[in-house]
Amino acid sequence: AERPEAKPLTIFGEITYAQMKDNAKLAVVVMKLIKEVCEHSKGRHTVGQITDGLITGACSVWGVMRMPADLTAIMVTVPHEGVLDVLLAGPDIKDLTPYLSRLEGIARSEKCTKTRIRGPYFWKPHLPDGWRPVVTVFEKDIERPPH
Repeated sequence: AERPEAKPLTIFGEITYAQMKDNAKLAVVVMKLIKEVCEHSKGRHTVGQITDGLITGACSVWGVMRMPADLTAIMVTVPHEGVLDVLLAGPDIKDLTPYLSRLEGIARSEKCTKTRIRGPYFWKPHLPDGWRPVVTVFEKDIERPPH
């Protein structure tokens, strides 16, 4: 009989600024993913903003690592007025959904009573029970006047 294919083992944990400062290879890998996910945010966040937040301790980066050493996804969080905001998540939300329940403990440790993720509406079917859309954002580009 054929054995079912085993899922690769993954782990989730914080990657600190101090760890990145002490390990240049780790910093390159993490910053590469942060850059990629910032590009998916369509201008909401920049690498510079996230870097500043990590340096000052305002935000934290969390990673999903496929063993033995393949960082597959990151999540950047910041506590703000009782809400743990996930500023960035990806590049693929499906790599992070198994770990979203861990946000509750992180939020409690930051004295937050809610967690919030901003992302495209198509994430909805991938999010576990309990996550609900709370706002729809509409956007319009402003054309520049002719020179």
